[in-house]
Amino acid sequence: MRGAGRHVAALAVVAILAASALWPYVAESHGGVTEFRKERAGPYEVAFGTSPRSPSPGPVHVSLRVVDLAGGEPVPDAAVTLSGRVDGGQGSEPDSFKEVAAELYESDPVFWDADILIEQVGDWVFRVDVEGEVGSGAADFEVKVRSSSPVTGIITIIALVAFLTVVALAMRTYLSARRSGDT
Repeated sequence: MRGAGRHVAALAVVAILAASALWPYVAESHGGVTEFRKERAGPYEVAFGTSPRSPSPGPVHVSLRVVDLAGGEPVPDAAVTLSGRVDGGQGSEPDSFKEVAAELYESDPVFWDADILIEQVGDWVFRVDVEGEVGSGAADFEVKVRSSSPVTGIITIIALVAFLTVVALAMRTYLSARRSGDT
């Protein structure tokens, strides 16, 4: 029985390692944003990213990277604002959001953050305005806001429950075999 317990323990370790290897690898950047798009905004380069990458209605974190085009240096004294509207919308309250001041990320002054609330699906245009010592500029970024599907969450929960069941059964078998070997 003792050999069987070792096999079960080894199987549990292999299952855990396999699950961790198959788990989606996430390469995080600033604020959880993994993908930035760059645009020129007058004398500045603005990189724009959202978290989640494919937003759905609800809270959205926006990270911006703002540098001076001439030297590639951060512009910590600039005023950076973000506004948005549904493409083709007339700017009414339900399909736009008012200008929000982005906050400088103090640990790395090249980044700016803004948290916004998107209330409807659609093709949004986010406008980033930058005003600094070398001038002002604006850049537009298109973002598709789509309804989230509950299927992904359901599949994740089912996979988690199945994984935990396998681990629990392996541990039960291991402990049962260990107790049998001790007596």
